[in-house]
Amino acid sequence: MGRPTQMFDRAQSWWDTNRAVAATAIVFAVNGLTLGSWVSRVPAARDTLDLTTAQMGVLLLAPGIGTLIGLPLGGAVVARLGPRTALLVGTVGTTTALIAMIGGLAGTSAPVVAFGLGLYGLGIGLWDVAMNVAGGRLEKRAGRPLLPLLHAGLSLGTIIGSAIGVIASAASVSVATQLTFTAVAAAAGVVFAAAHIPRDGPEAETAHDSEKQGTLSLTGAWRESRTVLIGITVLAFALCEGIAGNWLALALVDGHHRSETIGALGYAVFIVALTVGRAGGPVLLDRVGRVGALRLLAVMVGGGVLLVVYCHQLVLVMLGCVLWGLGASLGFPVGMSAAADDSANAAIRVSVVSWIGYGAFFCAPPLVAYLIEHLGTLPALLSVVVASLVAMVTAASTRPVPQFQDMDRAIP
Repeated sequence: MGRPTQMFDRAQSWWDTNRAVAATAIVFAVNGLTLGSWVSRVPAARDTLDLTTAQMGVLLLAPGIGTLIGLPLGGAVVARLGPRTALLVGTVGTTTALIAMIGGLAGTSAPVVAFGLGLYGLGIGLWDVAMNVAGGRLEKRAGRPLLPLLHAGLSLGTIIGSAIGVIASAASVSVATQLTFTAVAAAAGVVFAAAHIPRDGPEAETAHDSEKQGTLSLTGAWRESRTVLIGITVLAFALCEGIAGNWLALALVDGHHRSETIGALGYAVFIVALTVGRAGGPVLLDRVGRVGALRLLAVMVGGGVLLVVYCHQLVLVMLGCVLWGLGASLGFPVGMSAAADDSANAAIRVSVVSWIGYGAFFCAPPLVAYLIEHLGTLPALLSVVVASLVAMVTAASTRPVPQFQDMDRAIP
């Protein structure tokens, strides 16, 4: 009787783990859907609100500010309530934000849109920490890298959102109408997926064991040089990804004098490449490790940006978008994996690394807007090359730490 029971228990554990993986992947994908739906229509939103490029840069500060507030808050909420509850709280905030943005765009009110974007950033901050902590716990339970694949799900959602943006742009559908669909899809997707994520995450059975709980404080995490350097690495790659999100479509429209549809298509190509890079991430990581992979991808980012900036043939520009997307693919998921190496303190470290990384959303819009005003749209993108060089230097911080792995193996 013992052997059949053990086989049943293993099968049940396999099923529970994979169900949690699928549910978490849906959460990542819906997160990407909201992002892609918005960023693919940034040029249209600028025109709807009748803003200059500099004014649009100021407006795009709002989600960065909201996210910088939401990330440390997310660490505390996840540590206290678990990933599932934090996801639901973040979804309520994000959906409310989209409703505010819809109202602001319909009424051509930039302040209302800014408020909605700020609230969106706050909700996404909670959402981000919760889903990455859940993914990190799943990696420990499954014994294999999962965060790159989960982030590929995020990118796939962004592709779907961007594709919707391309179609809506070509069909002259308003941004407000498009975001209405996004709000409904986001709320429905997360509520459905959350029902299949254990309340306290996949390692709930250890949640009340005081000897297995982390004692690291938020200020203590900020004093760790490894955690801060991982954050800087994530920041550099997030700049590479975030600048593309905010300005790639505009660069193709204003810098290369292409149509708005081509601008949205260029961003969609970037996201497809980003998704492919993340889907193939585990293979690359197994071959060359975290540090080697990040340094190789940083070189690809630089080469892709140079093609986008200096080539005018559409085929070469799109090739640059491909290389840029592939190169930016693993910075964020590898940084989250590195921050979650110690399961007991994962929520605190992930919130700190995410906070530093999401600083890209705070500093990139005004920085690039300033560079565009003084240098032009395409030369401003060379700031991404600088970020890729920083990533090459700090990538060594993501190397696995043996004592964290030993501590995790000691947990029965």
